[in-house]
Amino acid sequence: MDTISRRIAGLFLEQYGDVPIPAGREIFTRDEVKELEKTHFVVELSGKSLKDLVRENDKIAIWTASSFTAVDLDLPSRVGHVALPKELFLQGSGYRVYAEQEAMIEAHAAQTRKRPGLSNLREIVGQVADYAEAVRKVHEKYRKELFGINYGYNYTVALLGSGLVVVGNLCGDRGLYVGTWRRDLRRDDVLVSPLVVPA
Repeated sequence: MDTISRRIAGLFLEQYGDVPIPAGREIFTRDEVKELEKTHFVVELSGKSLKDLVRENDKIAIWTASSFTAVDLDLPSRVGHVALPKELFLQGSGYRVYAEQEAMIEAHAAQTRKRPGLSNLREIVGQVADYAEAVRKVHEKYRKELFGINYGYNYTVALLGSGLVVVGNLCGDRGLYVGTWRRDLRRDDVLVSPLVVPA
């Protein structure tokens, strides 16, 4: 959906409330937002790349491992709504390989879809830029610092294209760390934080 279409859809939502929205949508309905905000932070991402976010460097700095290429840093975030759990990480998802964490997301998503009005949503491991932009958006909207002291300075796994990275350890002036990771690795402080997105 292009920018103009998104704006039109937003105007219709404001004017007429929740109406059927076609598959491939990028925004939650008003009722989905209301239900999700009981347990999640809901923000709208704008398609910024990690390079854009690092360059902006406002409020929350972002620093990356030196092994990332220019192509890696150019990959954009999603455009549209995402929701992150207020608890941030799935319980028990630390010290697991990626395949196990993916299975945990599927099980968690099945429970989420049983909630009133949330049957048309899905949960995913997001791209690194999704988490990086979401951290800033949550800070702006809710005044919460994801991946900081209240979250044990832990990390979530995230995608970088088809590869894996870790995002987290939001610490003081250094900001949010993004580092390399592999599917067969496991550590207590590398958990998974699923993104809820429109189906």
